[in-house]
Amino acid sequence: MQLSVAAYPSDTLLEFKTDYCTGFFNGTWKHCCYKHDLHYWFGGTRQEEKLADLRLKQCVANASNDIYAFFIYHSVRLGHYSPLKLSTSWGWGWSKKKNYSPLSSLQKQQLNDRLKMMGITEKLNL
Repeated sequence: MQLSVAAYPSDTLLEFKTDYCTGFFNGTWKHCCYKHDLHYWFGGTRQEEKLADLRLKQCVANASNDIYAFFIYHSVRLGHYSPLKLSTSWGWGWSKKKNYSPLSSLQKQQLNDRLKMMGITEKLNL
């Protein structure tokens, strides 16, 4: 069943945007940052955030080397402790701010519908 945007509750998924590797140049690992940004867009639990960061580290290591992976991963992790929060912090894509709560089944459906509209068919470990 596919719902129209009007059928969703007031907590709707905002348009996805990315700057890829925030604060770092976009090398052969640019696709890793894109996928990481997708995960930050829709959010979830604190454990899912940690997994997204670890997947970024592994992806960058596979796409380039462990040195870049180390710097990118630790920059992201340190950013969690910064008093200055980016507009693209964990779960930023929802119209109502999400604070490490699991996605509801309706939110997952909304997300899957949006990903299909964006042409993203790979599984994102929801």
